Amino acid sequence: VSLFLRGAADGLNIVAPHGDPDYLTLRPTIGATASQISQAKVDLDGFFAFSPWASSLMPLFQAGELAVIHAAGSHNETRSHFVAMDYMDQAFGSDGWLQRGVGATGSNSPIAGLSIGARPSPSLLGSLGAPSLQTLADFQASRNFTDAHRARLIRLHNSDPTLAPLTKRGFDAATALSGLNSSSNMPYQTTDIGSGLQEAALLVKADVGIRAITVDMGGWDHHDSQMLSNPGKFPERMGSLAHALAMFREDLGEDLSRTTVLIMSEFGRAAAQNGSLGTDHGHGNMMMVLGGGVRGGSVRVRDGWPGLADLHDSQDLKITTDFRDVFADVVDHQFGHAAVAPALAGYSPTALGLFASDADRPPITNLTFGSDNNSLLVAWGGTSLPIWVSGSEVQVKVDKVGTWGNVYTGPDRARPKMIIDHTMIPGIYPGEVRDEYAFTARIRWAIADTGGFTDWTSITVGAGHPELVGS
Repeated sequence: VSLFLRGAADGLNIVAPHGDPDYLTLRPTIGATASQISQAKVDLDGFFAFSPWASSLMPLFQAGELAVIHAAGSHNETRSHFVAMDYMDQAFGSDGWLQRGVGATGSNSPIAGLSIGARPSPSLLGSLGAPSLQTLADFQASRNFTDAHRARLIRLHNSDPTLAPLTKRGFDAATALSGLNSSSNMPYQTTDIGSGLQEAALLVKADVGIRAITVDMGGWDHHDSQMLSNPGKFPERMGSLAHALAMFREDLGEDLSRTTVLIMSEFGRAAAQNGSLGTDHGHGNMMMVLGGGVRGGSVRVRDGWPGLADLHDSQDLKITTDFRDVFADVVDHQFGHAAVAPALAGYSPTALGLFASDADRPPITNLTFGSDNNSLLVAWGGTSLPIWVSGSEVQVKVDKVGTWGNVYTGPDRARPKMIIDHTMIPGIYPGEVRDEYAFTARIRWAIADTGGFTDWTSITVGAGHPELVGS
């Protein structure tokens, strides 16, 4: 599900770097204050925080299902919404990046790609011929043709090389979507994004061969009075987005395991507020990825936070992650590695490791059983990955990293020390740890950029104790 925040959403307030001493200096009126962050309980790691109006995102972040990539975007210098949107929708190709990715899967479904809205998203434009709908119910009602009517329309356009395949594909899409459940009991808000993600959830849960869905959310171009509570201003837009994403996640349930939500905007806003208490067009921004297999629970900044003291063009957040690197991880995860090159028009991405897999799990080092026969010391190099203990009835899964410490990815920052006790520490769900063999796991994290980890290791520690397998 590709979610485009059109209008240049303010990433510096969506995910605020409140630990940067220049943040409130540049935004004394519109920035998120320490008291607002504390009251809304949206602090992420002591340095970054969600907007106080985005508290609905906190459970997703804490569950490790939502990852933030900051200082991301397009290195192109344009400040034009339309030019920047084209670059992102096409990933610097000649047609939609998402339709190229879907096309590379070989799917011949007439609804392999689908847009929620009045027209297909530019990211799905191309040979795929993706349909669009505003609601599934309206789409089904408006295309409830008789067989005779369909036959007449097909004959009418049969000699036109452009309209003939589009007509057939349109009818095929209508057939594929007919009979699907078009109502939901989930309490989405009646906002543009609430309705859009509600429709997207219906389509995901139907599991009828859709590979990509696009949803747009506009209204982010806040040049003045940005923080007023009026409809269309930042607090309303942010609150609506956060609530809709939380509802979407709850609505999907187990279907989240096969779903990825990619959230982007064409560029960010200027670092400093303007004289009208808004923000002008900027450069660097944030992106988010939500879904199954996401290594979430952290704010990722490649090469460390660039800071707000040294700005791009003396006014904007610098970019350290090309948006196409984020796209690449998502395409690889959802469509397969072979789809990356066509989706990105030949761009060579640098992997971010946004998704957990057997191939990229970091190695475990220094497995030691404690002398008290009740503790296990495990040094390893990853986040939100399971620790498997075979040969017994124990399984511990560390899946709420941010609950116990700050997680940074910059080269000069250390990952946290955490203590996990299945009987005392919240975040390990009931039933995931059996009581037949109780112990405490103390996880010591490595410095993020030191490297030097050993290969995966199997080790037996102590007579009568389980074998610890790092795989």
